[in-house]
This record gives sequence, C-alpha cells and structure tokens, in this order.
Amino acid sequence: MSCAIKVIENIQRDVTISLVNEFSKCYKRFSMNRGWQYFLDLCHSTQDDTLLSELFDLLFTLEEKSSLETRCLIIKSLLEHKNLQRQISKELNVSIAKITRGSNELKRISNRLKTYLETILCEFE
Repeated sequence: MSCAIKVIENIQRDVTISLVNEFSKCYKRFSMNRGWQYFLDLCHSTQDDTLLSELFDLLFTLEEKSSLETRCLIIKSLLEHKNLQRQISKELNVSIAKITRGSNELKRISNRLKTYLETILCEFE
C-alpha cells in the first residue's frame, strides 16, 4: 500500500512540476507580448518626432539604435534592387550574413508590408 502511495505522490509531484513549468513559459510569453504591445502603443501614439526620438533614447542604447539603423539601410538597399548582396555588404560595412538575414526576412513578409516599405524607405535618399 505504501509503495502505491509513493508512486502516486511521485506522479503528482511530476505533474505539478510540469504544470508549473508550462505556466511559467506561458506567463513569460504573455509578459513579453504585453511589453511589446506597450512599446507599439507608445510609438504609435507619439505624434511628435522629437518626443519619439527622446522615447527611443530612453528605450534603446546607442548600440541598439545603430543596429536598427543598419537594419533599415540593409532593407532599403535590398528593396531598391540596385546592388548585389556583396556590394551592399561592402557599402554598409556589414557581414554578408546580415545582408542574407535581411533578404530572408523580406521573403517572409506580407505584400502589404513590402509595398509600404518600398513606398516609404525608397523615398528617402
């Protein structure tokens, strides 16, 4: 009888640990999504470029802003179809792997976003 009770207790413990782990994973995903939504809402509601720039100064380090800047330049160059990936890599002084990642991400986006990016990014010189 006591052996059966120990087996049941072990099963209960394993199930409890499993449930706690799953809850923890779900909560982390929810928290990250909620934080991301806060970020999107902040950006969307900021109507003033100076205020938006201040917000980004608060939220991003110089390195993070530089990385975002580089990613925008990569996407812009890829959308313009003027240069080969190796030329873009040399021009922007970034690895070919970064250019390839940008190219692969462009293949995954919706036509709506691609059209938007082509319209907005390609207007800038």
